[in-house]
Amino acid sequence: MWTYHFKIDAVEAGKTIKELWEAWYLPQRIRGALRIHRTYQVNGQYVPTNYLLKQDDDLKIDFLADFFRTSDSQYQPNTACTVPIIFENDDLVIVDKPAGMKMHPHSPTEQDTLLHYLAGYFKVQQTTSAGTVARPYMIHRLDRETSGLVIVAKNPVVVPIMNRLLADKKFNEHI
Repeated sequence: MWTYHFKIDAVEAGKTIKELWEAWYLPQRIRGALRIHRTYQVNGQYVPTNYLLKQDDDLKIDFLADFFRTSDSQYQPNTACTVPIIFENDDLVIVDKPAGMKMHPHSPTEQDTLLHYLAGYFKVQQTTSAGTVARPYMIHRLDRETSGLVIVAKNPVVVPIMNRLLADKKFNEHI
């Protein structure tokens, strides 16, 4: 389970929970799962998604593993190599992938990929995201011989949101 707490600010006040989730690019299937499983609360209580949020409301959302199409990240931590971190926040990391480094393994025995190195970095740094241990989730990829910036999520909640932002070419507006 991945948990987020949000303090509703003046900009978000006056919106319904449904409108807020839509503005956050949460996919409809996840919004539906949150509603069906009642895994969100405002000020400690379940409310319908048409609840009108007020400034300083506390919105808590618990995302269950069943909500995601992304499989759980199982990359074994490898600290043999470090990758330059360009940007990092609680939900994602942007790294500068060098040419010649694979993004992810093609067989279970491979452990010298960018995602293994990030798993090692998260372990050494004791990184957490959404209330749990951070793990690398690929948002997009570059070919082995291509260098450049790569976005990697720290939890599966971020993956569909980032995929949509990238597809809609709105990534810069939200980071």
